[in-house]
Amino acid sequence: VDHRDARHAEADELADAVDGRVAAAEDDRLADTGDAWRASSAIRLADGTALAALSRGDEGISVWRSADPDNRIQVYSRSAPLPAGELHAALLQLPSGRVLLLHWLVRDGTLQIRAWRSDDSGATWSLHQRAVLAAGLDTATYTPYRLRAAVVGDAVLLLAHVLHSAPQDRIVQWASSDGGASFVQIVEWDGQARGWPEILVSGGRAVVVYLAYRSA
Repeated sequence: VDHRDARHAEADELADAVDGRVAAAEDDRLADTGDAWRASSAIRLADGTALAALSRGDEGISVWRSADPDNRIQVYSRSAPLPAGELHAALLQLPSGRVLLLHWLVRDGTLQIRAWRSDDSGATWSLHQRAVLAAGLDTATYTPYRLRAAVVGDAVLLLAHVLHSAPQDRIVQWASSDGGASFVQIVEWDGQARGWPEILVSGGRAVVVYLAYRSA
C-alpha cells in the first residue's frame, strides 16, 4: 500500500519522467556501473515546483526542475570516488522555504555528507556545509547507499542505508537542530538487516518505513 501524500506521488512522477529522459539522452548509460544516472530523490516544493536529484558515480549530482525540464543543473562535481556503494542524495525543504541537497562524499578518508542550499526553488545552488556529520563513517567498515531526510518539528531528520562490514545492512539516523548545517548521530540500527528507508511525516511525527530481512 502506498501511503505517500500527493506531493510525494507527483514528485515520483517527475523522477520517473527524468529517468526516461536520461535513459534516452545518455548513449553511454550502463546498467549497474558508475556510468548510469540514478534518480536519488524527488520532492514538490510549497510553490509547486518539483525537483529531482540525479546521481552518477563518475560525474556527481545534478538537479532537474519542473519549471525548466530541458536543463540539468550540476550541483556537485565529484572530486574523489566512493570506494564502493552508490552516490545517493536527498532533497528537503525547510519551513523557511530554503531547499537543501545532501549527498555522500569521501572526505579525509571517511564517508561524510555535504550540504547545498537553494533559496530560489532550486534554480541556483550554494555550498551550505562541506561536511555536516559530527563524526564521519569509516570507509573500511561502511558502504553508502540510500539517503533520506525530512523536517520533523524544529529538527531535520537524516537517515542512511549503509552496508556494514559485519556484513549487515543497517540504517543510521542523525538529527540537526541548526537547519541542516550539522548533524549528530542518534542511533545505528543493527541486530537485523534493514535498508532502503523512507520517511513519512504526519502530525509532527516521523514514521520510518524500511525493508527488513528475517530468517525463516
